[in-house]
Amino acid sequence: MPYQHFASFRLTTYEGNKIVRKAFLKKQTDFHTSVIGKIIEVLPDDQLGIPHQRFIIQLPESDQSILVVHNLEYGSRLHLGAGDVIKVTGEYVWNQHGGLIHLTHHDPNHRFEPGKAAIIEEIHSHPIPTLNS
Repeated sequence: MPYQHFASFRLTTYEGNKIVRKAFLKKQTDFHTSVIGKIIEVLPDDQLGIPHQRFIIQLPESDQSILVVHNLEYGSRLHLGAGDVIKVTGEYVWNQHGGLIHLTHHDPNHRFEPGKAAIIEEIHSHPIPTLNS
């Protein structure tokens, strides 16, 4: 299916994914970026202090996984499942496990552009493009 091949190619060549892979290897941290990956696990919410929704994404064609920490006071709950493809924009923070991304909402300190986390709907809703797309 050409669309699925295109979607797979788009994921593996996405610039944000390349930047984060290099940052992980060089232990670079604390910068605003976007990544696209597949959710491999939805974790229980972190209820200590401000509640956060947590999930792990896998970068395509990589062993690197990233923990996403989504603040539920600033952002709405995301309806997620393992296998969903998601684009996440926020601050990348290096750690030995692959890193994490937070600030997936507006930054209350105004250091970064507003973040975002959203399922990539077209991969799920339209696996084969139509002539009207």
